[in-house]
Amino acid sequence: MKKINFIYKIILLILLFMLNGCGQQSEIDRMLYVHVMGVDIVDDKYEVYVQIINLESKGGKSDNSSGGGGEQAIVGKGRGETVMDAIFNLYEASQRKIFWGHLSSVIFSERFLKEKGIEGIRKVVEMVGRNRETRYTIWMLGTTSKIQDLLTTFPTLNLSPIFTKLGDPIENYRQSSLVMPISLNHFIYNLTEPGGTVKIPLIRSIENYWHGDKTSEGTLIVDGYIFIDKDGFKGLLKDENMAGLKWFQPQADRVYLCLCREDQAPIFLVFDDIKIKTKPQVKNDRATFTINISVKGVVEELNQNVSKQFINEEAAKQIKEEIKRTYKKGLEMEADVYQLSEILYRNDPKAWKRLGFDKKFLLTEDSIQSIKVDAHIMESEKVKLEKMKIFNEK
Repeated sequence: MKKINFIYKIILLILLFMLNGCGQQSEIDRMLYVHVMGVDIVDDKYEVYVQIINLESKGGKSDNSSGGGGEQAIVGKGRGETVMDAIFNLYEASQRKIFWGHLSSVIFSERFLKEKGIEGIRKVVEMVGRNRETRYTIWMLGTTSKIQDLLTTFPTLNLSPIFTKLGDPIENYRQSSLVMPISLNHFIYNLTEPGGTVKIPLIRSIENYWHGDKTSEGTLIVDGYIFIDKDGFKGLLKDENMAGLKWFQPQADRVYLCLCREDQAPIFLVFDDIKIKTKPQVKNDRATFTINISVKGVVEELNQNVSKQFINEEAAKQIKEEIKRTYKKGLEMEADVYQLSEILYRNDPKAWKRLGFDKKFLLTEDSIQSIKVDAHIMESEKVKLEKMKIFNEK
């Protein structure tokens, strides 16, 4: 029995010496973590930017009572004939291993989308998709700004760069549902579906929004869309020209509307319940669409004494105007902003192909046959629907 135990001990000792443990693994505090990647094209060369976050910076580690030190992040740039060539050019200048598992978003420059189109997008998506460290839930963005300016714009109050629209756009979207974020998996899905058009949020850096004791800090704002389909870059919409798109977001939490007319005081509304139904009809070798929208919300600011019926009618009228304006702007750049072609394909794929939607842009101003909007303002839980009498008014 003693001899058997002795043999077991010898075998166990040999096995212990054979174990490698984590000897070939990189220490987590000795790697460089990519948070954002930006892609541009200059003189027909790919330029890849990466924002490397400092996990020791303030806001970066919750267990560091001192808040950490050093820069919040640093930006690197590689240049090459292809995306991977540019990335390996960046590797050459890196002092440590670059880890892609924390990649949160990819930014395309407008110039890149115009010059490289679908083929350029495919190369970037392929690089991200083939990398075993990345995920398909990263955010896709476009910009007309310099990518380096975006990646060196950090959040206020010394928060980590993780807490920006580049790393967590959903948090802000829940409060103001203007421009809907899009993840990589939905980006691929929309772009590869027959009749699909992708709208990428347009991000830029602006100044003079936030002020400290001695400084004025820049911030990131998402206020537009870039449109892409199988033919490549179509154009972009911003400001009032894209206002109609916010009503095509059934999952939106807070969509605001200002009833701002020259002949009346402004009324601000917020809608949190949007239902939309788009129905295609094919007749005489022509496709038309009817759009029915139902919205429910509350009054956030009331500067005049008006009835609920008046607000509902004015809101429905303005929503309809916004939808028409955005659709018309989309026609000017031959972009299917409301995904009407895809809706027709899903309802009647044979008609979609027979009419030629798979070959060219066929939408016209008359393609939308009717738009019906039903707006319903509910009584506020806190204040009834009337102008508040806080001060004695004359």
